[in-house]
Amino acid sequence: MQKIFLSLLAVILFTTLSFSGVSASPLYTNPSTTNLVAWWSMNETSGTRNDSYSTNHLTAVNSPSYTSGLVSNAVNFNGVSSEYLSSNDNASLSVGDIDFTICGWIYLLNKTYHSTIVSKSNTASSQGEYYLRYNQTSDRFDFAVFHSGTGSTVVSANNLGSPNTFQYYFVCGYHDSVSNVIGIEVNNTYLDTASHTLGGRDGTSSFQVNRFNSGTAYGVNLQDEIVFYKKVLSSLERGWLYNGGAGRAYCEVAVICPTSTPTFTFTPSLTFTPSNTPVFSFTPSETPVFTATNTAVFTSTYTPVFTSTFTPTDTPTITFTPTSTFTFTPTVTYTPSITPTPSIFPDFIGDLVRDDFYFQVLFLGAFPFLLFQEWVYALIWSLGWTFVYKNGIDPNVFILPFLGIFTLHKSFSVLSLFQTKGHKRNG
Repeated sequence: MQKIFLSLLAVILFTTLSFSGVSASPLYTNPSTTNLVAWWSMNETSGTRNDSYSTNHLTAVNSPSYTSGLVSNAVNFNGVSSEYLSSNDNASLSVGDIDFTICGWIYLLNKTYHSTIVSKSNTASSQGEYYLRYNQTSDRFDFAVFHSGTGSTVVSANNLGSPNTFQYYFVCGYHDSVSNVIGIEVNNTYLDTASHTLGGRDGTSSFQVNRFNSGTAYGVNLQDEIVFYKKVLSSLERGWLYNGGAGRAYCEVAVICPTSTPTFTFTPSLTFTPSNTPVFSFTPSETPVFTATNTAVFTSTYTPVFTSTFTPTDTPTITFTPTSTFTFTPTVTYTPSITPTPSIFPDFIGDLVRDDFYFQVLFLGAFPFLLFQEWVYALIWSLGWTFVYKNGIDPNVFILPFLGIFTLHKSFSVLSLFQTKGHKRNG
C-alpha cells in the first residue's frame, strides 16, 4: 500500500510540474559567417541594396522605396512599378548539387500577386536553379530546386497553411545534397520537407528579389534581412536567426556590433564669498580755531578732511560644485559559446550538462522511478525529457502522455493485485 501511495504522489508531482508554466528554452546556435555567401540588410533608403558580408550588391530596378522594417529599414515593393532588386549571375550565387540555405523576412501587403523572396529562376531559357516565394495560386509559401532545365522539385509550407497579410514571416528554404531532401520552414516552427534525388543545376539566370522568371510576378510586400548560406543550417541555427520573431542584424552574426562607452560631462560652478567687511575710519586732520573780538562774537572755521582706509584681509574662497551628466547606452554583444560541429549527432551534451533547469527536471522525474526500481520508466523519462528539451518542444506533449501511460499501467497492476487476493480468499 505504501508503494502505491508514493507512486500516486509521484504522479501528482509530475502533473503539477507539467502545468506549472515552465517551458524549455532550446540552446540556439549562432551560425556565424562560416559558409555565408551574402547578407542583405536592406537598410538603404534608395538605390543599391548592399551585401553586408561580401560584394553581391543588388541593383534597384524601378526605384523600390523603403520603410521601417523588422531590423532597422526594409525594402518596400509597391507592385505597381514592377520594382525588384537584381544581381548578375556569378559563381557565389549559383549552386548546383550542393548544400545551401536561403532565409528572409517578408511582410505581405496583399496576396493578389506572387511575392518572391529570392529567385534564380528563368524557366523561359531553361536556366532555373532555385526560388523561395509566396505562391498566390496555392496561397502558400514554397521553395523549389531545379534539377534539369525546367524540371524542379517544389515543397510547400502546408503545415503553416495560408499566411496572413500585414504580418512578418521568417521563411527558410534549404537543400540537403547528402540526404537528398529539400525543406521549407516558417517562423522556426512549421517545417515541410520533400525528397529530391535528382541533384541541382548551375544555371545562368540572374539573382532577383521580388521578381519571378523574366518580367513576371512583381509582389506587393516588404522584405528585410535576407541571408544566403552554402550549408544546411540546423534547426538551432535557424532558431537563432529567427530570435523569437525579433530577427538579427548582420553585426550580431559576425559578432562586430559596436559597444558604447559611458560619457561623463562635468560643469564646474565657482562661488566667491568674502570673509570680512571693509572698515572705514574717520580722523579729523585739523583743530577748530576760535578768534575773539571785542564784540564778543565768536567765529569758527573748520574744514573737515575725510580719510578712508580699507585693507582686505580675506582670501577668496572657491567652492566647486560639479554638475555631472552621465550618458550610457548599453549594447548587448552576443558571443557564441557553441561552435557548430558537423556530425551525425548534434553537439549539445556539454550545454545540457551546464543547464541547471534541465538537470532539476531530469532528477525530479527520474528519482521516484529509480527509488521504486522502475528502471524502464526512469530510462524512458530521461530520454524523452532530453529529446523534448533539446528540440524546444512543449514539455506537455511528452509529460502528459507519459504520466497517463504510467498511471494506466499502475492501475492495472493494482487491480490485478486485488483480483489475486480475492481469488485466494474464495479458494
